[in-house]
Amino acid sequence: MQSTAKVLGLIIAGLVVFIFAFMTIAGFLYPAGFTVLGIVPDSTYSYDVGIKASSEISNLTLFLPIPSYKEDSLVGVSIIDKNGYGPENLKYELFGAKESMMLKVSAETLENAIFGGVAGAGSLIDTREPLKNSAILSPVNSISTGMDSAVYDTYIYAKYDAREDAIVEIIISAKGENKWSFLTSKSNSYTNTVKLMLKGPQSGWQTAGADLKYSIGDYTITL
Repeated sequence: MQSTAKVLGLIIAGLVVFIFAFMTIAGFLYPAGFTVLGIVPDSTYSYDVGIKASSEISNLTLFLPIPSYKEDSLVGVSIIDKNGYGPENLKYELFGAKESMMLKVSAETLENAIFGGVAGAGSLIDTREPLKNSAILSPVNSISTGMDSAVYDTYIYAKYDAREDAIVEIIISAKGENKWSFLTSKSNSYTNTVKLMLKGPQSGWQTAGADLKYSIGDYTITL
C-alpha cells in the first residue's frame, strides 16, 4: 500500500513538474505561447490630440495623421462613429490615401481642445516592428532608425484665421498595446508622437517631426 502511494505521489509530482515546465516553456514562446496557453490578449490602438492656442482661432480646418495600416484606421473609424471623446463643436471626417489616412478636423472657433479615441485591434499588434506590420502615424518621409526607435517627417494641413502673434501647438500621441494576464499581468507596446508649433494665420501643408518608440514592455508570456 505504501509502495503504491509512493508511486502515485511520484507520478503526481512528475505531472506537476511537467505542467510547470510546459507552462514556462510555452510562456517564453512569444507570441505562439498565447495559443498554447489559451490566452487572448487585449490589443488596442489609442489616439489623442491636443491643440493649444495662445488666442482664439477661427474657420479651422486640419488634416492630421492618424494611425493607419494598409489604408485602414480602426481608431479613425471609431472616432467617426462617435465612439471617441472631445469637444462637441469639432467635426471629424476620415480621408484615405494610398500610403496613409488622415483625420479632417474642423470648427468655427477654437482655442484649446483635447480629443481622440481607442479601438480594439481584433488581433495581436506587432509592437516589435510597427513600421512594417502595425498602424502608425503616416505618411512617413526621411526616416532614421535607431535601437527600438525611429524619427521621421510627416505632414499636417492647417488652415485657420488668427492674430499675427498667435501661437498654436499641436501634439498627436498614438499607441499600440497588448495586455494579458496569466500568473501575472503583462503588456507590451509602441508609442508614436507628432509635434508642430505654428505662428499666425495658416493656409497650407506643414512638415512635422514624428517620433516612434517600440519593443516596450514584456515579450515573455508567463513568469
